[in-house]
Amino acid sequence: MSDIVHSLTADSLCQIMQSAGFKAEIAVDPVVGEPLVKSATNGVVFEIHLGNKLGDDPNARADAGFVMIFKISGEMQLSVVNKWNSTHRFGRLLIDDRAPAHKLLVLCMDFVAAGGVAPSHLRSQVEIWDQFVRELIVWLPAELSAVRGAEGAEAQESTSERAAAVPRQGRWEQ
Repeated sequence: MSDIVHSLTADSLCQIMQSAGFKAEIAVDPVVGEPLVKSATNGVVFEIHLGNKLGDDPNARADAGFVMIFKISGEMQLSVVNKWNSTHRFGRLLIDDRAPAHKLLVLCMDFVAAGGVAPSHLRSQVEIWDQFVRELIVWLPAELSAVRGAEGAEAQESTSERAAAVPRQGRWEQ
């Protein structure tokens, strides 16, 4: 049972990522001054933030979370975010609009080591995250395009409906 992982540290997370084939480095979160792990998949950078403190070891954490942030240019429809969330149980999208000039789309996924987990479980969390990222970078542009196309069709249909209700030259035209 000595290979069961009961807590997470920046070092252990870095090792887990590297053993899964990812480049990983420890950095410091400039906002909270806590260590985090930086990595990337499919050319997209993400971070792993350590979660709740565990026990007397100041570096030990009960959980951690993968976080990937995209800057939103233009409008992001909440229906797109909701559609992703309704079909993906663990990886969640959210819109962070606390700074209106810098709206962000955030993909996040938490995982827990408290109580003890096998290293293979942590590796599977990395694999699930990697799959979410790969899916998102293909799905999101296609979904946004489909939504914009549907909105354009609705706007055109709505305009046609209004035009159809207006009599022209003594008759109704469509």
